[in-house]
Amino acid sequence: MRNELTNSDARRLFLFLHGLSGSLNDNHNKEALPEIIKRIGFVQIDSIKTAERAHHHILFSRCNSYDHTWLDYHLEEKRSLFENWTHDASIIPMEFFPYWGHRFLRTRDKLVGSRWWKNRMGDDPDEICRRVLHHIEQNGAAKSRDLRWNRGDEFPDKSKKSSSWWGWNPSKAALVFLWRTGKLAVAKREGFQKVYDLTERVIPDVYRKLKYSEQEYIDWNCTTAIENIGFGSHTEIAKYWEGVTPQEAKTWCEKSQHNYIMEIQVEA
Repeated sequence: MRNELTNSDARRLFLFLHGLSGSLNDNHNKEALPEIIKRIGFVQIDSIKTAERAHHHILFSRCNSYDHTWLDYHLEEKRSLFENWTHDASIIPMEFFPYWGHRFLRTRDKLVGSRWWKNRMGDDPDEICRRVLHHIEQNGAAKSRDLRWNRGDEFPDKSKKSSSWWGWNPSKAALVFLWRTGKLAVAKREGFQKVYDLTERVIPDVYRKLKYSEQEYIDWNCTTAIENIGFGSHTEIAKYWEGVTPQEAKTWCEKSQHNYIMEIQVEA
């Protein structure tokens, strides 16, 4: 017989785990911000702004004393947070970065086979990626508008117009590809535009050099997912970070049942 979780208890648990039950809504200073984000897993970045950008709303709702400058401090100065991809662009505790090593490899395999990416990077994606990396290595951090060239150009031309949907010229596509696959990192933002630099110039060595096995990567994805959502199907566990497949999450659930997790029925 399955254990049952009532609807009201499920709601209270969900709010507690997401820092919305008052447990995080104390007065903190800026040094506490990484722990607040770690508690809720990550914070999704949103470019849409009406009253305020969504990621600032998320943090203020969990910390009354939150100030915008805290985020820049931890992302750009202290390097205790970094930007990369979960199910979308997100702010993530730096201590989680070592687990992104396997994610970068998986993302590369996925994007290389994607027609969408091929259409935006052009006929010679390796060459455009090489040029972008070389330019940043020699000239320092760059924004997408600093790198506008197509195949055959000797140097980037800032006057060149974007040649595809939503500004996705080949050099911008290469920047995002290199970021999503770990060769570049977001060093800072100017306005809301990403400024990219070589990963080794942004991510502290202690995190960049730490490696985990693929099984440790899968275990971490699933364990932290269920800790942060409290309950869910194997598909929902996989979707939390979007770092493992539903089948990998299902295998983890079967292995972990009666040891770390239990099967329950949530009241409708």
